[in-house]
Amino acid sequence: MGLLGASVALPAVLGLLLLAIPSLGPRPARGLSVGGSLAALALLLAAASGWRPGGPKLAEEAAWIPFFGISFRLGADGVSLALALLTAALQPLASLASAASVRDRERVHHGLLLVLEAGMLATFLARDLFLFYVAWELTLVPMFFLIGLWGGPERRAATIRFVLFTAAGSLPMLVGLLALAIRGSSSGWSFEFPGPGAAEALGLSLGEQRWLLLALGLAFAVKLPLVPLHSWLPLAHVEAPTAGSMILAGVLLKMGGYGLLRFGWPVLPDAMAEAAPLLAVLGVAGVLHGSLCALGQQDLKRLIAYSSIAHLGVAALGIATGTETGLAGALFVMVAHGFGTGSLFALVGVLYERRHSRDLASYGGLAPRMPLAAAAFGLATFSSVGLPGLAGFVGEVLVLIAAAPRFPVLVPLAACGVVLSAAYMLRAVRLVFLGPETEGPARDLTRIEAAVLLPALALLVLLGIRPGLVLDATRPDLAKLTAGPR
Repeated sequence: MGLLGASVALPAVLGLLLLAIPSLGPRPARGLSVGGSLAALALLLAAASGWRPGGPKLAEEAAWIPFFGISFRLGADGVSLALALLTAALQPLASLASAASVRDRERVHHGLLLVLEAGMLATFLARDLFLFYVAWELTLVPMFFLIGLWGGPERRAATIRFVLFTAAGSLPMLVGLLALAIRGSSSGWSFEFPGPGAAEALGLSLGEQRWLLLALGLAFAVKLPLVPLHSWLPLAHVEAPTAGSMILAGVLLKMGGYGLLRFGWPVLPDAMAEAAPLLAVLGVAGVLHGSLCALGQQDLKRLIAYSSIAHLGVAALGIATGTETGLAGALFVMVAHGFGTGSLFALVGVLYERRHSRDLASYGGLAPRMPLAAAAFGLATFSSVGLPGLAGFVGEVLVLIAAAPRFPVLVPLAACGVVLSAAYMLRAVRLVFLGPETEGPARDLTRIEAAVLLPALALLVLLGIRPGLVLDATRPDLAKLTAGPR
């Protein structure tokens, strides 16, 4: 087993051990969760150290179900590494956030978090279609229990809606992946993940591409989430525990964008060219709908949930351009959103621990008494609204530049979403931290809470100043994903 396989296997094994050993206490469970996720991050960093942008992708393979041509085949190029490292970096922060907020069934909670991490990493690193599908579905189970067992008062409705929407997309995706496997095999079965140039190798007609894009795109659209398939997200975010919201926004939503990057332009280019205007319209609709809904929210967590719909609408617009710049911008938006919105959800958890309320009317004037929390919230907010010098600015600008020649009517509407994001996020800052002081607990960040926030916020600054850390590493592989007939 290589470094990639170990980075997936380690959290899976530790998670299953936590779930299987009832005598394990809360403190060892927390230690295994944080330590295991840090070890997975170290393994991925070690694997990435031996890879060069534009060079051969990392590859590992082990036999799994040879009769059907199914292998435990993992690989990573710049795109996979960017999202896998995002996952591995956010996971220990979510585990630390749980250590500060979860007080019951901690062993099970941390076990589910580790199993969830294994599924997410396997999704981004899979190079076998069957493994990709299994990993994609595996993420559903722990998230279902995280929301259902540690969620808010409407957690049952949230979990049912989450499962129904996800299952509605996953079943057609399975059919589409099987069709790709059959079409890509000259004899027997082959579940080799399609790479650049797959469109020519598969020889799919336009009609076949349309059906495959519909089958696969439905699952990706639900996860992204695109309007009108987004209605599961706000309730899931509001009811999820802090760690669940951090992972849901930071990583799980990116699986939809990753699927479009991998299967869209390189595998189904002609169908994507036809669908690109619709994808762009839906992306901009998500930007406007998410922003306007966020502007009217009194629940701070629901406000940030709707902001996620808006930001990922920008990513969808970038993917719709089919250009290297647009795809680079979309990927950067996803990475920046992961760290930025993950930080915001962690801060909502901090505030809820103090006041046991997410109603904006319950807050006010907290900045003098919680200066560290106010500074952290302000930094994450400024990245979210696209302030130059922070990570949130880079991806949005690249997407708008790429979209301007192809969708000139939509770009001003998307830009309106940027203005609206400043309106609803700065409104939240004003209502929570400025103005007259309100009565109630207002203890500033603890050491654990600061340890959750500091790495993510530091990365928002670093990537804003040095965007080439992501762009230079991913552009050669994104250029390959845009190759193919139009």
